[in-house]
Amino acid sequence: MDESAAAKPAAIHRFSCGFVMVAKGAKGKEPSPQDFINDLLGAPIEFTGEQAARLAGLDPEWTLTLWRALGFPHPGNEPYFTTKDVAALKDVSRLIDRGHLTPDQAIEVSRSFGQGTARMAEWVNNIMGRVFAERGVLPENGMLVPGELGPLIQESMKIQPAFHRLLVYTWRRQSVATVERAIALMEVNDEPTDVMSVGFADLVGFTRLSREIDDADLAQLVVDFEASATDVVTANGSRLIKTIGDEVLFVNESAHDLAETALALLAMSEQKEDLPQLRIGLATGSVVTRMGDVFGTTVNRASRLTAIAKPNSLLCDGETAEALESDEAFEVKSVRPRPIRGFGLMRSWTLSHAKVEKDSDKEKKKDKDKKDKGKDKEDKQSK
Repeated sequence: MDESAAAKPAAIHRFSCGFVMVAKGAKGKEPSPQDFINDLLGAPIEFTGEQAARLAGLDPEWTLTLWRALGFPHPGNEPYFTTKDVAALKDVSRLIDRGHLTPDQAIEVSRSFGQGTARMAEWVNNIMGRVFAERGVLPENGMLVPGELGPLIQESMKIQPAFHRLLVYTWRRQSVATVERAIALMEVNDEPTDVMSVGFADLVGFTRLSREIDDADLAQLVVDFEASATDVVTANGSRLIKTIGDEVLFVNESAHDLAETALALLAMSEQKEDLPQLRIGLATGSVVTRMGDVFGTTVNRASRLTAIAKPNSLLCDGETAEALESDEAFEVKSVRPRPIRGFGLMRSWTLSHAKVEKDSDKEKKKDKDKKDKGKDKEDKQSK
């Protein structure tokens, strides 16, 4: 392999590219950046994209489309692929040949894997970069230092196998959760439904705040918000679709459960002094589910309601209000219609937990009702 080919993958300097199982540099020498890359890949780089495609029995142009679907740029004409890449391509080829997937479906599946693991890899490796910096394995700035990869490799070796197993375990558990939701819907409905309740939760004043605090504090605030919101959403039986910096999108097949989730998010933001206030919008209706995300007018309506909600409050649309109006757990109140971009004049409703009367208040109310009835009776007799 020429120097340009070796330089391309080795051009990653910050420890956010992945973990290392074991690096085998030349005997008695410190592992090189290329050894680092090869060990991440699980095999040395040998093939160009066209060679890898031919070895797997696939069309090179289609293979390039698959590569881009995974989220990677054009690899160029130099060697960039390993026997591990060829094995993965052969797996895809077998899925197509045996009729399990069409070529278009294989691209779609690859795109879902690529998008999901890209964020996961960046997130987890940034965490581990901080961990290794705290242990002195990396400098405080998280930069890799040429000639000093040995300690990093040794620490990475200790955790890599467990992380591999955890990744597969989590994927299986998430698959089970998806199947369980489908089974629950099947037991309730005779026919499949695409009706969901959708919620957006937004940090109030985030844009202004981003200009007032430094980047590190802003990043930590976002991490704290995402972690807290994820805990609340999952604990209340809803599903987190995605986080978008200062905003989270979550869904539930039950309007009741989504409302409980939204109110729990408001309660969480009130308790955390370091988080800005939240505002939340809820909408119920048909949605399009695609690649783990949700789309459609219902999602847009929830987003628009979030934008006009007051700090520390929740607005819902008419469909959600109708679903909850007979629910004794909530209090739904209509507010004045407002012009909403893309929807014209839209009505909305505030949503809160119904007030629970204390026993002493109930007794006082009963006594008052008795007195009022007695007084009415006396007035009738006197007449």
